[in-house]
Amino acid sequence: MYPASPKSSSTARFAVSAQPRHRRDRACRVRKLPHQAEIVAADEREAGERALLNFGHTFAHAIETASGYGAWLHGEAVAAGIVLAATLSQRATGLSTVERERIVRLLERARLPTHPPSLMLHRWIKLMARDKKTEGGTMRFVLLKALGQATVFAGISESDPRAVLAV
Repeated sequence: MYPASPKSSSTARFAVSAQPRHRRDRACRVRKLPHQAEIVAADEREAGERALLNFGHTFAHAIETASGYGAWLHGEAVAAGIVLAATLSQRATGLSTVERERIVRLLERARLPTHPPSLMLHRWIKLMARDKKTEGGTMRFVLLKALGQATVFAGISESDPRAVLAV
């Protein structure tokens, strides 16, 4: 399935983590829906703030496609994709190590995967190049300058995602 993430010793504080995978994924989605719905309604064409909801999705869609839909739930793929996007943010925008580690800890506490499946580097690049955010052959990523400061970046050197994925 997916690589196991470290287990939190404080599972009682995180009701989401006690639920089966399919219910946990749904619970996470339900909690974010009211705010997400407002953003989607205000930006139907993903021209502005709505695009920021795709943080981690470029990597996540590659995970889902490579693994076969259903092997990883969408939320699980997004969690691993968020970690990869945070790592890319460190290289491309200067996101601090402390902030990246905070993201990883939060995902681990929710018992979500923080490591992607093993894929050949050329496969990652090929799948990400097909993502809907790619424009004119240029991959675009939602990255963080800092927590709460996301932006869409285009024209990132292909060496940066390659370095993140090669780890």
